[in-house]
Amino acid sequence: SRTYTAYPIPADMFGTGRGEAIQTLAARNLLTDAGLTETRLSAMIFFVYATQTPDWSKIDPLISAIQAAGQHAILQLSQSPSWLQPTSGVCSGNAFAAPTDIAQWAQIAAAYVAHMDSTFPGVVQDYEIWNEPNATGMCAVDHLNTYLAIYAAAAPAMKTQAGQDGKTIRVGGPVISGYTAFWLSALLTNPTTAPYVDFVSYHQYLLGAPELPAQWDTYTGRLSLYEATQDPANGVFASYNRVLAQVAAGNLPGGAQTPVYLTEYNTNWAFFEDCCRNNATYAPVWNALYVTDLLDSVYNGSSKVPNKLFYFAGSAYPWFCMIGVQDANMDCLYSAGATPVPYPQ
Repeated sequence: SRTYTAYPIPADMFGTGRGEAIQTLAARNLLTDAGLTETRLSAMIFFVYATQTPDWSKIDPLISAIQAAGQHAILQLSQSPSWLQPTSGVCSGNAFAAPTDIAQWAQIAAAYVAHMDSTFPGVVQDYEIWNEPNATGMCAVDHLNTYLAIYAAAAPAMKTQAGQDGKTIRVGGPVISGYTAFWLSALLTNPTTAPYVDFVSYHQYLLGAPELPAQWDTYTGRLSLYEATQDPANGVFASYNRVLAQVAAGNLPGGAQTPVYLTEYNTNWAFFEDCCRNNATYAPVWNALYVTDLLDSVYNGSSKVPNKLFYFAGSAYPWFCMIGVQDANMDCLYSAGATPVPYPQ
């Protein structure tokens, strides 16, 4: 019944990732027309801060195009410029290395807020601190404690800057690859980070590289994609409910109602062809099932539906896209001069 208002569905719930890879306004408009009005993209710190003087021209055209398409952006602050990277060791020369000076990196994060507030007011309100720091998204000796230190420095600086600008922003994390209880607990209960968590974000891929041979609903020695999606232990709503439990147990200003963003989801994280991701028959079925499971999670213990849900990706050749060139390969090609069209998903 539409008169029942206990579990509202946000109007701006749906979006896509890799927004920096969408090359034309016409392509972005295809996403807007489909109701995918949120764009997640890298802040490209490595390029904007190639020197200590920022070159905003490296990102402003992207934000301008997102604005022109009637979308909002969520920025991933997830790199270190060359002058904040280690000069020796395994992380030397790695753009995803944790910064050698966390206080300086926090100043960069606050500078992004100041620039977006003044240049694109209302377009960028959501900021994720880093991307998959529990995996290869961060190069560090101690991933968890390094991440907590970065968050504890950057989030207050960003919120202070927004206050000075007279704007409201949302800062969140831990942007983890899959459900990891101790990462969520660490961020959401630590007194230096919890007061600054406006939303909680995580990623979910049902299968990985070893499961590429998996079929839609045929057992081949591994779970089928359908079985993995519905799995009562690690499936769609099972993982989401565990995240909600962690949120409720945290010390967050928003309590149990703190927004939850699923900022990446798909069938498989491997950049190879699988059974169903772009398949004309199974892609629409799987995506409909995934979204329905999250909406119906309120009948399985969830206190609310997710606030944002980002399909990976708008365009990430090969094999990940919402738009691209449809041909026999269906590999998300986005070649120069070609006209991208919606994919089955």
